[in-house]
Amino acid sequence: QAISGENMRFFVSPVYSQNLFQGVVLVGHPINTIQKSLNSILFILAFISLLLLIPTVIGGYLLSKKALLPISNLSEKLKFITTENLNQKVTDPRSGDEIEKLIKSFNLLLDRLSLAFKRERQFIGDIAHELKTPISIISGNIELALSKNRSSKEYQKTLKETAIDANQLSLTLNNILDLAWSEAESAKVDRD
Repeated sequence: QAISGENMRFFVSPVYSQNLFQGVVLVGHPINTIQKSLNSILFILAFISLLLLIPTVIGGYLLSKKALLPISNLSEKLKFITTENLNQKVTDPRSGDEIEKLIKSFNLLLDRLSLAFKRERQFIGDIAHELKTPISIISGNIELALSKNRSSKEYQKTLKETAIDANQLSLTLNNILDLAWSEAESAKVDRD
């Protein structure tokens, strides 16, 4: 009900005395006061929520950034690792969680890759040495035979020596190929 332009809330209660109806008690209270109080409470709650929400969001952002920093560092390291710098390691955050385990596993992988590349370089160097000697001998024999006119017998002798060296070279190449295939087969067996 509105009285004098102000919304009111009423309470009505009958009054009895010795079971006889004596009258009615009518109490009115303006609603605007209650509405103002409710609006004030709503405003205070919204303000407090914002005050709590802002530090929560900022704190969550900072915590997640700190938690993901080791992964960001790992990602940056991965961009720059090549066969020439496999000895670089990712810094261990010592966090005792899965990120630390991941970084330790990654560093172990780098160690294994570095060792594998060193073995490969050594193997290639050994192969180059094993192939260079017979090729030099073959080349030397041919150049010597062509340096002046020789008898048919001398040419045959040079060709026989060259054939022996070529067979030795072929045997070395076959051994290298057998070794490469055996390594590939053992890797396949390990995988299976």
